[in-house]
Amino acid sequence: MLLDSVRLNFDCVDPALLGHFWSAVTGYQVVTNEAALVRLQGRALRVGELVFREVDRWKAAPNRLQLDLLTDDLEAETERLVGLGASPAGEAGAEGERRRLLRDPEGNEFALVEAPGRPRRVTRRPSASRRGARRPPGDSAPEPGGGNAGDGNGGEEVA
Repeated sequence: MLLDSVRLNFDCVDPALLGHFWSAVTGYQVVTNEAALVRLQGRALRVGELVFREVDRWKAAPNRLQLDLLTDDLEAETERLVGLGASPAGEAGAEGERRRLLRDPEGNEFALVEAPGRPRRVTRRPSASRRGARRPPGDSAPEPGGGNAGDGNGGEEVA
């Protein structure tokens, strides 16, 4: 029986370089940090582990398996990943799809895809009613900062 977790293995020349790069990209925690093996654990990609294993040979051509990382802000995420060591590899995508190809520090291609129709990340700040000040039932006066107890956001402002 298969377990409900997935592990992705990456053959690479420098496991530490790639392991720490992908840890910074995904927020996964380094749980094994050896010269020939780096193992990360997390849930951000709905993949339990990312494993980077040292190999004697590797192919310089684009890898056959490509990760597509979905984002709600293609420009900002591209800038962040390039700052971590990724390099631009071109634009691609079907009509209506924004896709940017990047390479990790060993040249493996992956893509950032702006997910159309997906809600953007929002930051929520507790309203006055969440901090203890209560309004009478049925009072829909705006909360300080623009939130409204009857706006479907639980009185929280959506930035």
